[in-house]
Amino acid sequence: MSNTVRFLEAIAQDPALAQLSTAEREALMASFGLSDDERAAVRNLDASGLSQLLQGRSKMSALQFPGDGDEPQRDDEPQRDDDSPADDDDDKSIRQASLH
Repeated sequence: MSNTVRFLEAIAQDPALAQLSTAEREALMASFGLSDDERAAVRNLDASGLSQLLQGRSKMSALQFPGDGDEPQRDDEPQRDDDSPADDDDDKSIRQASLH
């Protein structure tokens, strides 16, 4: 694991480190051995630049599969949600009642 990843992991795990002053953050980055370019990318919140410096992936993909014993949901089964047509009928009847 790179020193930069260790630094970012430390910041993520310790909320107090996220509150450091600029000088303290610079000293912390130096203590982790970040290069000048890496420190500049962190300082400027340049995620893509940091990813390039670390030779990270530019794109990632993920697939999800049902677990063992999970029944896949069929697309042709009707699904109800909060915005179902049955709710719209109630709204129409309320509006019509107020018009009479």
